Amino acid sequence: MDLETCMKYLNFVAGEADRYLKGGMIRDEYVVSLTNDLDNFKLKSKTSDLPDWIKVEISRLDFDYNFRKVNAGFWLLIMAFLTIGLSALFIYSANQSKRKKLLENIRNQTSSLLIKIKMSA
Repeated sequence: MDLETCMKYLNFVAGEADRYLKGGMIRDEYVVSLTNDLDNFKLKSKTSDLPDWIKVEISRLDFDYNFRKVNAGFWLLIMAFLTIGLSALFIYSANQSKRKKLLENIRNQTSSLLIKIKMSA
């Protein structure tokens, strides 16, 4: 991977996160797909010809998202809906908030890294 490819990918990820955020409802599939792509990007960057400082910055990107926790929340949502609809609404809202914060974090981290790379190039 070269510097131009790295910059294009970071720009793409920031754009995708922004697009999902503007789309309203954020689905788990989007978040899981994006975090998996970023994990693959981090692995590929380790063996690339990028400067060492960029590799370090990429390795510092942290996207903590546990699909199982949110998926368990989905089943809680079903149970809560069957018993008390208001609880279901709160759980759903909390999961959406977690997804939104993660996408904002992804967008902010990738955008700031892209700016650092552009300024140093």
